[in-house]
Amino acid sequence: MNTLAKLIITLVIPWLLGFGFISLIFRNNRSQISALEVWGLSWGIGLGLLGLEMFIIALLNIPLTFLTILIPTAIILMALGAGLFITRTPGAKLLELKDVARLIAEFRATLFWPKVFTAVLFSLISLTVLYVFFDALVKPILNFDDLWRQGCIAKIIFVTGQVITPQTLDLAGPHPFLNPLSQAWIYLGLGAWNDPLGKVIFALCFLALILIFYANLRKDMSRRLSLIFVYLLTSFPLIIYHAGTAYSDFLQTFYYTAGVIYLYRWWQKQTPPYLYTSAILLGLGTFVKQAGIPLWVVSLLVLFAFILGEKRSQLKQGFRFTLLSAFVAAPWLFYQNSFLMRKVSSVGSKILVLLGQAAPLEPAVNSSAPSLQPTLGNILQHLTSRMFTYADWQILWFVFGLTLVFCWQHIFQTTLKYLLLIIGLDLIMVIWLFFDPASYQFLVDGTLVNRILMNEVPVVLFFTAQTLAAALQPQKPRQH
Repeated sequence: MNTLAKLIITLVIPWLLGFGFISLIFRNNRSQISALEVWGLSWGIGLGLLGLEMFIIALLNIPLTFLTILIPTAIILMALGAGLFITRTPGAKLLELKDVARLIAEFRATLFWPKVFTAVLFSLISLTVLYVFFDALVKPILNFDDLWRQGCIAKIIFVTGQVITPQTLDLAGPHPFLNPLSQAWIYLGLGAWNDPLGKVIFALCFLALILIFYANLRKDMSRRLSLIFVYLLTSFPLIIYHAGTAYSDFLQTFYYTAGVIYLYRWWQKQTPPYLYTSAILLGLGTFVKQAGIPLWVVSLLVLFAFILGEKRSQLKQGFRFTLLSAFVAAPWLFYQNSFLMRKVSSVGSKILVLLGQAAPLEPAVNSSAPSLQPTLGNILQHLTSRMFTYADWQILWFVFGLTLVFCWQHIFQTTLKYLLLIIGLDLIMVIWLFFDPASYQFLVDGTLVNRILMNEVPVVLFFTAQTLAAALQPQKPRQH
């Protein structure tokens, strides 16, 4: 079997896993999800769940091989198929021929629209997607972090079949394993170590994000407006750069953005599948980076703020969201090296010291520790500089600010205020992070702050799009 055939099979398996779960979740709400969303969500959810499955297999001391991963995956797929058959809602209904015909019609309407502007937008977006795939596949892993941490761990998993080894634990520290496990899955499927092909997962996540972003914009606005905002999403240089590398930052951005979008959808319609989809995505986000845990917590807080403020009858759904997202996150959250368990261990040690049950810990001495003592003014100065004067985000933050000034009344009369609350709490969390002198150094030199802001940027753009669309287009368009 040649490399291309192996790669296709390796990519189809996680997609089928995600498709099975999406089919089950939306089995009674077919009209609430478009074919584009199905394609995008199937890849993202399938990739994340397959990574969790691999992690659990490794915790059971079973060597990771293509076969030891494929067998339990096949069992899960058969169970999902049985569940869909029993409820008489087979997953194939999510991608009927009429959906394919509709997509073709949408494509033709875009290309041959009398007004060339829409066709130009579509072409520019397509060229950006092609560039991201080219950038990912044309070169091996080159950057320090993704080569030193993610790439090395992926290769150790591929060679040894083990996730938990002294070498991987030393390299990973408190960082989760979804990124290296996903790369290792590609290597195991190919039967060979191939850096460029391992990065195809990030380019596919970029494509999935575009599909999800466009499909959700299209529910509330015209095709042309939707394409404008999707084009803006593809115009941010840092997102394009990270989508072609093996950093974990873009994966975190993908899961967080998609999770928040479907949480917003639930605020609008209270359709349970939207809430369950959001719970899975945000739960998977905790397995990507340490930042996934506080981002998940912020989403939980705002969800319950919405329920207690406007929909107390949905309190049970809020608890279901909490249980489902916590269940998805649990394999990593309660692993000894996770950010959460390290914090619990640290607090426990301090309590024992206070109770006199342990000797006081000697403070670590670090002669290279930065001497900078940040103040709120310093942090805001550097943070706003990175937000407003660097090309990474174009003029997004200016437009966001103007949107708040001129559309505040509409925002606070709709569920957009909860989306704004998420953005605000996330930014407060970023400011709080940089009060630590060690982290403040990375704000000053810019090596961390832009990657942290990248998590927020698509959500900010989505919020801005929804707000401006309501102002520019009061009549809701026909949905595709």
